[in-house]
Amino acid sequence: MAKDINNFKNRLIKLIETGERTTKPLLAIMIYIGLYAISGLTQVLGGFLAIYTTRINHIKFGTISSAIGSMIASVVGFGLPIVILFIWIKKYENRSLITIGFEKKQALFKFIRGFIIGTIIIASAIFLSIKFNMVEVAKGHKYINISNLLLVLPMYFVSYLFQGSAEEIQFRGFLMPILGKNYGIIIGVVLQAFLFIASHIFIEGATKIYFVFLLISTIVFALYALWDESLWGVCAMHGVYNLGFFTIGLDYMGLRDIGIEPKYRIANNLDAFAIPALTVLGIFLIISIIIRNKKHVNIEK
Repeated sequence: MAKDINNFKNRLIKLIETGERTTKPLLAIMIYIGLYAISGLTQVLGGFLAIYTTRINHIKFGTISSAIGSMIASVVGFGLPIVILFIWIKKYENRSLITIGFEKKQALFKFIRGFIIGTIIIASAIFLSIKFNMVEVAKGHKYINISNLLLVLPMYFVSYLFQGSAEEIQFRGFLMPILGKNYGIIIGVVLQAFLFIASHIFIEGATKIYFVFLLISTIVFALYALWDESLWGVCAMHGVYNLGFFTIGLDYMGLRDIGIEPKYRIANNLDAFAIPALTVLGIFLIISIIIRNKKHVNIEK
């Protein structure tokens, strides 16, 4: 079975061969590390620009200025590293940027499907964590008017979509295909997962259950990209999950782990209750990939 998966001719991986040169695995990892270091600086810069341009530190959540500040922070914080990566792919590998997972065929359908699946995952996490009393509304939390939330929600989504897409491009669009081509899909998925976890190691207040969630989610996201053979769906899924977690769960509903002060945006248990839905999705994706792989193998024979 493992052999079949590693022999699977996946388009997302195959497309990296369309350039004149292919980045070597070790060099790809070194490039990622460099981009991660740059991202740390640009995220600080993005935060300062958001505060300076909108005075977001004096504006309550749910206002247009707050949403604009969030978009500025995301675009500046994650934009430069992605531009550098795009230049590398375009100039060094000499291949089209659509080959990292953004082909036009069924793009809108894949995006909407990923958006719906991501919405189901985060909605189930919020429901289950509340149902089993694993989170609580922070003391002193004040709800904003629902009409105000709906007004700014699209802007917050753009912010988290940009952030999530930047991570998907680096890990599932750049690193995983290179690692998968050289070492097989399974090792490619596992290696990109550990690199993704390493990039979140300094998250303040993170517990063991958060890193379990992170491991499962990054593997499922990788499997989804392979199953979808693109990044459209997984970018939407990642973006809407973060939107639901941060904007709906933490900021609007005021959810926190039991005993966590309101000023800390921490809800490890909320992430934990996304694990059941992610696991079900992961099992479906593995089965689908195996079945599709066997069909390809039979055709080639």
